[in-house]
Amino acid sequence: MEFSSKRTYRNDLDEKMALYARMNIPEYFRYDSDRRYLPSPLLGFRLVEGKYVEIAPDVDAAIHSEILALNFHLTEEGLTLYDPQSERWLQTLAEQEAAARQKAEAEVARLQAELERLKERG
Repeated sequence: MEFSSKRTYRNDLDEKMALYARMNIPEYFRYDSDRRYLPSPLLGFRLVEGKYVEIAPDVDAAIHSEILALNFHLTEEGLTLYDPQSERWLQTLAEQEAAARQKAEAEVARLQAELERLKERG
């Protein structure tokens, strides 16, 4: 996955693609978070007979990676990944940490309530 910027997008479109094709990298994805530098903010390519062929988005506008077995999606939050096998959205590290924090806070609240209940009985 290449993250394109004003400084890199021309190189991403030409030289890097040619280099990766020579290296037999089976898939190549580019993401333009600013939505200014690429023809589409999310592009995927698959190596076919030594040349990259653009991967057409599916009906949900996702681009499927056969190598990773994941779908790349663009949402209001940015680039997201979906695992069609587990039918789950993958979380970023920040999302995982937030979920773990919420779970821990809920457990603390449950234990505090249990402690209060035991004090009242005692």
